[in-house]
Amino acid sequence: MNKLNIHSVKTLVVFFPLIISILPLFVSQFWAALLLISKKNIVPNYYLALILSLSVIPFFTRLLYFNRLYALFACMDHLSIFISLSVFPLLYYYVRLLTHDPHVDWRWMWMLLPSFLLALFSFFLSSAMRPEELNMYIHHVVFQEGKFQRPFPMLVQWQVIRMAVCKIVLGIQVVLSLYFGCRHVIQYLHAIKENHPNKEDKEWRRIKWVLWVFCILSFFSLVINAVGEPRFIDKQSSLLIDCFTYALLLSLLGFAGYHQHFSIADLEHFANNSKRKLTRTKPTNEYKPDSISKVQLNELMEKEELFRDPELRMTDIALKIGTNRTYLSRIVNDESGSNFCEWVNGFRIEYAKNTMQNDQNDHLTLRQISEMSGFATFGVFYKVFKAKEGIPPGEYRNSH
Repeated sequence: MNKLNIHSVKTLVVFFPLIISILPLFVSQFWAALLLISKKNIVPNYYLALILSLSVIPFFTRLLYFNRLYALFACMDHLSIFISLSVFPLLYYYVRLLTHDPHVDWRWMWMLLPSFLLALFSFFLSSAMRPEELNMYIHHVVFQEGKFQRPFPMLVQWQVIRMAVCKIVLGIQVVLSLYFGCRHVIQYLHAIKENHPNKEDKEWRRIKWVLWVFCILSFFSLVINAVGEPRFIDKQSSLLIDCFTYALLLSLLGFAGYHQHFSIADLEHFANNSKRKLTRTKPTNEYKPDSISKVQLNELMEKEELFRDPELRMTDIALKIGTNRTYLSRIVNDESGSNFCEWVNGFRIEYAKNTMQNDQNDHLTLRQISEMSGFATFGVFYKVFKAKEGIPPGEYRNSH
């Protein structure tokens, strides 16, 4: 029995690197399949599934690396270089599809040009090497086995330079992807505030997940890039941390993407529908474009209680008064010093306060008051009320 246990432990130790290095591979393909069969058929989901599917190549190459399968690793290395250096440009464009581009524009694939050129350069160098030079490059440079034989042959030195350039390119890609990705997210949330205010809180939470995972994945990739994978190859604890962290981040990215079912395309769809409605319907009031004042606009909101519509958009009010969205936006932004979302929520909060101050409404719950005031969710109502009044709605109700 003891011999059997010892044999099992030895077998586990032998196959441990293989088992652990398979984990990110399995996770990435699991989420890719889930995104493809998802009923939320938005373009960013399919695009993220493509990214996760392509990641099978660098993760399979890592599996070969950690298990010292030299010949197979040498065959996969060049393709892995291309995919690995393409990940962050592709992830940036995924964020762009969520927040900026309603459709895929394949012209943006120029971002993959540095990855392609470096992979091609590595392929030509390896093809030009003699067998002993290729063996030196794989064992001494990539796996860092044995004592380095200095100086390296010229082609091996060029591969060393190429590896350093890859690290620099990856660092630049990460920084630029994060910077421009964050800018697109901010612009996207501003567009939601202007056009679809009640989606702001919900969509911010979802896009925030994507952004946080993107940031953490970027930081971890930079650390691995700086430390170097040879540090992990002979240390099972380090290998476990490396593979488990990648698997966890891929799971978070897949989870965030799977629950992302609203994008800039949907926002533009709502805006276009409102524009078509605006051109087909006569305004209910005889306001002339560029003539309505902020006072008249406030009177209209209070008299007709337009703010009680949870799906109220700026184009709906423009339709009501027979003006254009641009002029309406200027009135709200310039004269009130706030955006459309804050302006509408101001009316909703005042309505909620008046409702809570009325003794005849004591039977209403805070959730019911929230819905009556025009808030899509109680969470948004609570957050906006506390920010505006300084106390939660329940405490405000008790004090009045």
